[in-house]
Amino acid sequence: GEDFLPQNERGELTDKILAYVRRKHPVKPRDIQQFLKGRLRSREIKDILSQLVEAGEVQWQGDEYQPTAK
Repeated sequence: GEDFLPQNERGELTDKILAYVRRKHPVKPRDIQQFLKGRLRSREIKDILSQLVEAGEVQWQGDEYQPTAK
């Protein structure tokens, strides 16, 4: 079955990913996977990234993500 992250851990990782994108942009999902030392599968990373894109925090082009200009 699907194994979902507990909500609090997901929130924490979402914040970490957003901070990483803001610091290192542009980033690719595999950069994030290395940064998190393999704690998340690439599907989970892309899921969190698309959530950040929908929230207007991150934008992407091709397979590169960067923070939205505020």
